[in-house]
Amino acid sequence: MGLASFNALLYLGDYDYECNPNNYFTDILDVNRKYQFMGVLGNHEGANECGEEVAKQFKANVINEMTSSKNSNVKCEFSSTKYMWSCKYNNMRVIGLNPGIENADSRKDQLAFLKKHLGESKEDWKICSWHFYDMGYHTGKYSDEENGNIVSRDGESFYDYCREQGAIIFSAHDHVYARTHVMSNFKSRIIDEKDKNSDGKNVEIRKGATINILNGVGGWEVYDEQGEQAKYPHWQKKYARGTSAENAKKYGGVFCDFNYGGNSKKAYCQMLRINSESKVFDSFYINRND
Repeated sequence: MGLASFNALLYLGDYDYECNPNNYFTDILDVNRKYQFMGVLGNHEGANECGEEVAKQFKANVINEMTSSKNSNVKCEFSSTKYMWSCKYNNMRVIGLNPGIENADSRKDQLAFLKKHLGESKEDWKICSWHFYDMGYHTGKYSDEENGNIVSRDGESFYDYCREQGAIIFSAHDHVYARTHVMSNFKSRIIDEKDKNSDGKNVEIRKGATINILNGVGGWEVYDEQGEQAKYPHWQKKYARGTSAENAKKYGGVFCDFNYGGNSKKAYCQMLRINSESKVFDSFYINRND
């Protein structure tokens, strides 16, 4: 978190790997923070790993941070279960879902929540966020054959609904960094025609075409790339442990400056690393063209 200054933090789950529900919220989040906080849950907050009471405390801690007086610049609407939320921050609409998380709402209900709140959004920037991923949209440790589409399962694609609305998709779980080309269909893995030969420095999104950014290298362990999904052509930029474990301790985060230079249709994003002579691994502009 010391890599760059920021005004808002979106956390994509796995707050602790030893079932301590409070450590992240007392030791990592700044007690006197000025930045806004939004977060979804990960598998390491689940009852199957930590028991029901600890799982409840993890969720309560996330909700408490999102509804505290320190978060007064974010206006959020929660589902009755508190597993889903829709937040407005400046000219951004951020949707947080928990498909694949134990005890969360059904995927049918989560998709309905997504469609209602994203479909009604009038903000300049739209973001979809969840912890897991669908087949083909990770590059590391876990097998697609074993896990399948963790987010969408066999139903309508969450990814493609977000794409239709021109929302940027953020995901995690796999301890790698992976950014797609602009996609015109996630389920069928189709790169947008305008982006096929792009170097990725200038990303153009619109309703019907967007990107997915997966980042899971925040500080516990960086995974190797494995399996055929690491070789798919829809990846624009990838980062993993490395053939000689050269990136094993080079943890990092994604920092985006929205409304870049006062332009409500432009953002500048960087993937920054610690413990590296080259702090910037990836950098690119996002331009909205809709």
